[in-house]
Amino acid sequence: MSWSTESAASHRQALWRRLLQWGGYGLFASATLLLLLHYLLDESALLLRLVNYLFIPFVCAYLLLSLLLLLRTPRWIGAIGVLVSGFALAPYPHLWRLTPPPAEDDLTLLTYSVRGLNHDYAAVVRVLGQACPDVAVMQEVTRPDALRAELAKLHCHTTPYHYYTHAEEAALGVVSRYPVSVESSRQAGIFTVDTGARMGLLSLWNVHAPKSFTDPRPQREWAKKLIEVAQEKGQGKVLLVGDFNMTPDNLTYHLITEQFHDAFALCGGGPGFTFPSEGRRMTKLIGPVLRIDYLFLPDEVACSSARVLDESGHSDHRPVLFHIH
Repeated sequence: MSWSTESAASHRQALWRRLLQWGGYGLFASATLLLLLHYLLDESALLLRLVNYLFIPFVCAYLLLSLLLLLRTPRWIGAIGVLVSGFALAPYPHLWRLTPPPAEDDLTLLTYSVRGLNHDYAAVVRVLGQACPDVAVMQEVTRPDALRAELAKLHCHTTPYHYYTHAEEAALGVVSRYPVSVESSRQAGIFTVDTGARMGLLSLWNVHAPKSFTDPRPQREWAKKLIEVAQEKGQGKVLLVGDFNMTPDNLTYHLITEQFHDAFALCGGGPGFTFPSEGRRMTKLIGPVLRIDYLFLPDEVACSSARVLDESGHSDHRPVLFHIH
């Protein structure tokens, strides 16, 4: 009787091990198929859009699964997964790079989406005080008077900060210690910053892009028009900056990087994830997993360093600080 009980228990354990093994193989095969479809098809299918949004976390999980499969025979399955993961992550060298040190006399520029539901502008300005940028490009500012009142208490530079916005695009603004002229288009708030002898005129196109997860086509059309209008109307050096609601694996990103350079990819270190921050409840469990806040540079502007700030001031986006020249 004892022998039969032990035999049954051993049989159940063997069955569970086999189920886990074949479940791992099934998961591996499904993930490999999704990666293949990611490279072969566009974003027309919802599942592929989800993979594109979460591509780097997805590939890192795929790499972990591949490493686990290396512990089982046949090991060539896990080895193939490791090679595929390396190929998929190769276009993102900043993942493994430490943040480069900034160059002396660089201009510092911050992009910061403060979230429309966030009314704690004292916390927002504390974040600005930690970075003390020369220019901060802001999105979703719903209480500009509250922001101005808190800015009056901030003393980062010998020259005070001023907040500039446009009546038609009140949620888009710029905090600057340099003079700024403002205009607007349907694609962006346009803020021309006169930095004098430092970098001359910088035409900052402040962006809060349409969301693309449910249907990416409107965002692509918006991006095409943004690039066209920016190249026609931009004065001085044209920089696109803000909340683009896309990741580096969305097709809109590739449209923009045909004409501009992704500053974080050039001079940042680490994944650069900015969303969701602690302004969203889910972040307490998973942390930021998307890079959707950007600075895109023209050929005549270079970047020496870029980093995501740890504090968000109760926003659901983390700010990104760039050193440019």
